[in-house]
Amino acid sequence: MSLQSIENSSAGALPFSVSRRIAIDLGAAWTRLVVVGTPLRVDERSFVAVEADRVAASGPVVVAVGNAAYAMWGRTPAEVAIVRPLQPGSHTDFEVAYTLVRAQLRRLRSSVAWIGAEVIVPLPVCWSDAQRRDLRESLERAGARRVHFVRAPVAAAIGAELDPLASRGRMVVDVGASSTTVSIVALGDVIFEARSPIGGEHFDHALRDHLALEQRLVIGPRTAEALKLWVASAADPHARREIRGRDVQYGLPRRSAVDMGSLMPVFNAPVRRIVQTVVEAVERAPAELIGDIVSEGILLVGGGACLRGLERSIEAATHTAVVTAESPERVTVEGAAMMLFNRKRYGRLFT
Repeated sequence: MSLQSIENSSAGALPFSVSRRIAIDLGAAWTRLVVVGTPLRVDERSFVAVEADRVAASGPVVVAVGNAAYAMWGRTPAEVAIVRPLQPGSHTDFEVAYTLVRAQLRRLRSSVAWIGAEVIVPLPVCWSDAQRRDLRESLERAGARRVHFVRAPVAAAIGAELDPLASRGRMVVDVGASSTTVSIVALGDVIFEARSPIGGEHFDHALRDHLALEQRLVIGPRTAEALKLWVASAADPHARREIRGRDVQYGLPRRSAVDMGSLMPVFNAPVRRIVQTVVEAVERAPAELIGDIVSEGILLVGGGACLRGLERSIEAATHTAVVTAESPERVTVEGAAMMLFNRKRYGRLFT
């Protein structure tokens, strides 16, 4: 069921009487929600537009949330700021994160359906106790009856139909928007983890730098992301595309044609850094798990998993089979929903 069909449905047609259990994946680029046991899904950008110089008693003055805020990215006047509350490497703004999640829940239905819900959230292993506490308080303030946290690599493994409770280790490589996490999952926990500050958005930065240098053309972040997705998905290596930006020398609008052959090499540097993180993780992994990884292979998940050449490069560097999960960008939230649905099997993994 699409979001549009959800919004067009009558209140009585929505199965909220069936489930008040919700899985929420709070990513740096996307916020994804699943109502457990139903076809209801929401995928929205993790962007919030706020008034830069005004703060009300209840918190920041919100101008737009989600996709609407993303559409404003790079186009806002001085008095409006785009905030990404879950961006790694910066202070997590839980007040804005609360606003973001509440807005997406309301898109599922009225806020009445959200009151008393049981929520499960997959989180990175690196989150501190203080961050978890603040997020729990924000969700409970929004009306959650109970909040469970699970380790994101474990949820991703379950979403990919692997058994994280088995004693054999499985390596999960999660290429997110802002970072890449390499984890080994076994016995229901994360046995080993390595992180790299390189993610899908670094490919956007590489494209912007390349075009500014080689074509003297400045493009915005949204144009760079669209160009990256085109490079990642185009089947024809000789394909061409027109882009629009600002001329570096004259500062005037200009159109320019780019071809696939000239852009593909731009991805080489960030791909090498991600691959190096995986290789170093394999080299540092506990010896008893190396044989498991070789025989079981490596699972590739996250929104950046489908970047051109990444799977093949990891295979070549590690001499290990690599499998990209089906719908890699959704596998973690779907796995979290499965855990809440099958509490009898996975409940002991909740925190």
